[in-house]
Amino acid sequence: MKQALVTIGQREFRVDVADSVFTRERGLSGRAALAPDAGMLFVFRLPWKYSFWMRGMQFPIDIVWIRKGRVVDITENAQPPQPGGSFLSLSRLKPRLAADMALEINAGAAREAGIKDGDKVMIK
Repeated sequence: MKQALVTIGQREFRVDVADSVFTRERGLSGRAALAPDAGMLFVFRLPWKYSFWMRGMQFPIDIVWIRKGRVVDITENAQPPQPGGSFLSLSRLKPRLAADMALEINAGAAREAGIKDGDKVMIK
C-alpha cells in the first residue's frame, strides 16, 4: 500500500493511502490498533459526502474530512461496532460538507492536535 506524510498544523501523521475501491472498502478493518502518529488517508476522485462505516473496526477513531487541502469537518470518537451486531446495525458516518479525502486517526488525536475546520492540510 502507498504511504504518505500528512501535516495539519504542527502535527504529522504517517499514513497508508487508500486510493482504490478495494483499499477504501477495506480501510482499517481488522487492524488491532494504530501507532500514535499513524493513520489512513482515503483519496477520492470527486468531492462528495461519502459515507463511512466501522465494519470490522476494533478501536475508535477520529475522521478528518478534507476538501481541496483544507479541513471541512471532523467526526470525533467514532466507535467500533458491538460484537455480534448485524450489518444493518452499523452506523454511517459522513461529513457535513463534501470532501475529496478523509483521514482516519486514533480517537482523540484530532482534538489533541488542535485540528479544526479550515486548517490547511499538506500531503507529501
